[in-house]
Amino acid sequence: MSLVLSPVLFLGLGMLMARVSKMRRVWKRHNRFVWTVGGMLAATLFLVMVSLMADLAWTRAWLGWLPGSDGPTWMWASGFFPPDVRERAGAAWGTVIPLVAFALMPLWYRLGVGLGFWLFGRSPKQTGIVGLLR
Repeated sequence: MSLVLSPVLFLGLGMLMARVSKMRRVWKRHNRFVWTVGGMLAATLFLVMVSLMADLAWTRAWLGWLPGSDGPTWMWASGFFPPDVRERAGAAWGTVIPLVAFALMPLWYRLGVGLGFWLFGRSPKQTGIVGLLR
């Protein structure tokens, strides 16, 4: 759930919601399911990400097994970059980059839903691109 991993996570969450919505039991409530359940999961992930970025007390229990010494270091470096990447970005970019990343999270989820519908089809009868490969 770092700034690097969260776009991939939200894209995958959108694809998963699109795939699960094709099940016949869910299909009758398809539109509400994708946006309600996906929105609740996305809001939870967003809350955790903001809490890690703000280094709140309840997130410090996780930091024992995450690379980085505190929440903001994990959000910036996430094990892929050196821990001082936040200092290298500077004070101005250190504020702008997370704000832009957080603002783009709904877009990544929406792209994931669209990609999932394209790959798997919208309704239980549609096969999507994956069905054409069989």
